[in-house]
Amino acid sequence: MKIENLRYRDCVTAQKVTIPFRKCDKCDHNMLDGTAKCPSCYVSMEAWSDNRVATEVCRLESRAAEISGVFALNQISQVQPRKHRAGSEARQRNRAGRSNFGVMKDGAKKEVKKLKKTGFATIRERMENDPFFMYNRSIAQLTPPCCDFLHRLGSCISPDVGSTFEARREGKGTDVKTRLVFMPLEGRDASRPLDVSKEAMVCHSGRFYTLAPFAVYTAKLAPARGEPAPSLFGFSGSLLVLDEQPLQEN
Repeated sequence: MKIENLRYRDCVTAQKVTIPFRKCDKCDHNMLDGTAKCPSCYVSMEAWSDNRVATEVCRLESRAAEISGVFALNQISQVQPRKHRAGSEARQRNRAGRSNFGVMKDGAKKEVKKLKKTGFATIRERMENDPFFMYNRSIAQLTPPCCDFLHRLGSCISPDVGSTFEARREGKGTDVKTRLVFMPLEGRDASRPLDVSKEAMVCHSGRFYTLAPFAVYTAKLAPARGEPAPSLFGFSGSLLVLDEQPLQEN
């Protein structure tokens, strides 16, 4: 049938679908459902997941490099990992005794473990080929560089602080907020030494920094926010208090 001969009765029609809207919980601004941030107050509409917290610095750095912009440390939010935001006692009990780093690494390991069932080699490969996975990661603001970072995080190396079973059972944990982490790059030559500028990172309050940005954060941003000087836990029981005090050995 030619287009000019097409009649209305020959077409399949459907009722007009209503476009869903939602209101911002903070300012009551009405917007299309699915909007990532409120266009009025710029508050994120989706709750922060642990993976989103862990990849925040990576996301900001990669975005700045993509647009040839500047990455400012004051852009880093102060949203805490879910273990500090959980409202139900069950969720708090499930995370009892786990440090921020432990929670972040557990989330990354789960993502890597799921790859065995899906047949993909990396989290980024799954994101680029699985549309549903891509949609879910986009809602969580996990970009392809964030997926690469999560894959490295799932197999990273960190010092064992050595909390007791009784402390973990009572939910006390180790109270370690800052620790040194080794995150080797994928496909690196195992016989070569680590590149500390890229493969050594500091986990602080659930965020992961390379050494130079963390030094700036400690010297400038942390005092401005009223945060105490962090104590960096390293390997072999080393403890470095980052306020110009000397290195201490336990």
